[in-house]
Amino acid sequence: MSTIRRYGPVTLLLLAGLTTPAWPRHDSGSCGSSRETLNESLFRHRQILRARSMRALKAAPATAAPDAGSIAIIQDSDGVVERQNQFNLDGATLTFTPVNATATQYRYGVAQQGYDAAAAAAGAPLIALDDDDSRLVTLPFAFPFFGASYRQVYVNSDGNLTFTVGDSASTPRSLGRMTAGPPRISPLFDDLNPAQTAGGVRVLVEGARAVVSWVKVPEYAISGTGTLQTFQARLYPDGHIDFAYADVNPASAVAGIAPGALQPGTTLVDFLTDASAVYTATIAEVFGNSLTIDVVTVAQQFYQTHEDAYDYLVIYNNMGIPALGEGTVAYEETVRSSGAGYGVPQGDASQQFGSAGRLQSVLNLGPLSQYPVDPNALVPARAAQADTPLTILTHEAGHLFLAFASIKNAADPTALPMLGFQLAHWSFLFDSEASVMEGERIADLGGSAAPEFLTTDITQAYAPLDQYLMGFRDASEVPDVFLVNNPSPNFAAAQHQYSGIAFNGTRQNIAAEHRRE
Repeated sequence: MSTIRRYGPVTLLLLAGLTTPAWPRHDSGSCGSSRETLNESLFRHRQILRARSMRALKAAPATAAPDAGSIAIIQDSDGVVERQNQFNLDGATLTFTPVNATATQYRYGVAQQGYDAAAAAAGAPLIALDDDDSRLVTLPFAFPFFGASYRQVYVNSDGNLTFTVGDSASTPRSLGRMTAGPPRISPLFDDLNPAQTAGGVRVLVEGARAVVSWVKVPEYAISGTGTLQTFQARLYPDGHIDFAYADVNPASAVAGIAPGALQPGTTLVDFLTDASAVYTATIAEVFGNSLTIDVVTVAQQFYQTHEDAYDYLVIYNNMGIPALGEGTVAYEETVRSSGAGYGVPQGDASQQFGSAGRLQSVLNLGPLSQYPVDPNALVPARAAQADTPLTILTHEAGHLFLAFASIKNAADPTALPMLGFQLAHWSFLFDSEASVMEGERIADLGGSAAPEFLTTDITQAYAPLDQYLMGFRDASEVPDVFLVNNPSPNFAAAQHQYSGIAFNGTRQNIAAEHRRE
């Protein structure tokens, strides 16, 4: 059963079930919104429809139920809750082959078997590689990848390789993180914990190839040992890449390759089933073992019995189903965008959700059990960020416009220095005036102070800059803000907002008219 309460242009949907399964928790407390969230949701919907067709199941028409006052009731069956896209490449080898010498374009193919156990055994273990850790490895050849050439690669504990910088973050291993970060090769981008192995991540470097193997490396678990995963990535001088899977069954993971820095053109495919095309940007598949809410089907069923009169659909559930996998409190996906100047490309997928063109955004706020009854009380998973049920709702609604705009970095044209987590939130090092979209109010204590900067207020409201990007203020009504470069200690821009953190660095003032992308 689903219940819906109308609030003007916003509709709240509550998906209800009869049982509440226990869900293991890994990392917790993140927002799942990114520039890839819509792409991922539509892909998940396609895979669910494909799985249902293979089981000879057809979605029945939504059963209309009488409204109860201002609450409309719809059914939560017929494809609304389904199992995610389960991993189906175990025992196979997935190969990415460059179309040209500079590897700016790729094709993929899948063959059976191919895991090189001898190469894994001969590889040198990365001693003391910890949970959420990284090691730099020198390659014996120049490796071409999406138009650049590399002689070094970072081996990250979480089943992936990156160029230019390592990735040791503990935030969810998502498609958004994969595409927003550095150039990345992800045989199994998953929350793995090699600290529970004796040299479980091994590197073999030869003249004609480099082989990185994860051998019986468990997924992270709060207690005990998670499911063991065995797989490898092989890199060759001509730029082609093999992913070989020997014993893999992830709870959730992303597999694929990405040029990073939000290069447009991400394609989500079913590697085993879909025929390859030629790809110039991220090629990936998202896998999961748990139940998920298909928000596309939710919306379609809603519009079968209700008018197309809402800009937002907001979904909660009482079945304990996380919004976007473990560690994600909530997310927003922009269905229709027609504006400009705030970093969001124009597009309209509203018809796929059953809307005739009114719907702009879908919010999945996850299970009701994660929220206190008092809308102004702290949400346990986000207590350190001072988030309440109301600020989380405000935050996710703001993703229709925020936070995607940034000044540029003259030294790196692809960098977006004002942005932080998944390049969809304000940076930890940005004086966001305590925006609900992360960042903090940062006090500049003066050059003679040690340290110079201190984070103070967090998670207050839509800041003046937010309101400007949303179209509610003129640039002249927005006070200057600033960014701290070269921080010491070296805090990451992607870190979530915290109060009371002191650091040094170089202040860079930013005027409103320079902030639109």
